[in-house]
Amino acid sequence: MVKWMLSAGVLIVAIGGLFWIRREASLLDEELVYAHYQDEVNALRRLDAKTLCRAMAEDYRLVDTSSGIGGGGRVELDRETACRETESAMQALYKIAKPTRTAPDVKYTIESVTLSPDHRQATVKLRSTLKIGRWVTVESTGTERLIRSMGEVRSLGGESRTTTKAR
Repeated sequence: MVKWMLSAGVLIVAIGGLFWIRREASLLDEELVYAHYQDEVNALRRLDAKTLCRAMAEDYRLVDTSSGIGGGGRVELDRETACRETESAMQALYKIAKPTRTAPDVKYTIESVTLSPDHRQATVKLRSTLKIGRWVTVESTGTERLIRSMGEVRSLGGESRTTTKAR
């Protein structure tokens, strides 16, 4: 009887500890949000589409209104489509950057971070600029929602306006 009670007590403490760890690994703060965007900037500079795709949650959804090269329009992207588009964009930027030996210049400006009351989600207003030399400039403004799951910050998507210019 004592062994059974001791085993039950250890099991309850272990389950409580796992619950606490999972809860703590799901909380966001501004420092984590800024670190997430620094990771994105670094991935963009490396033209690393895989890292950018890993930062998208499974239920990622982006609504983008674009203008510039090849016209424009409004598109809605799920995670799979967004990853394909990201890979295509990184390949196209690589084709421009490699012969010119120009690394992408990436800048993110976070205008505001609003954390949900339970700190499980953040709504971020930001502006970003990606330039490759004087040839290509991609500017974007928008709102993105972030979550943290098991310690990893992921994007749920959001809404953006993107302008692409080429010379």
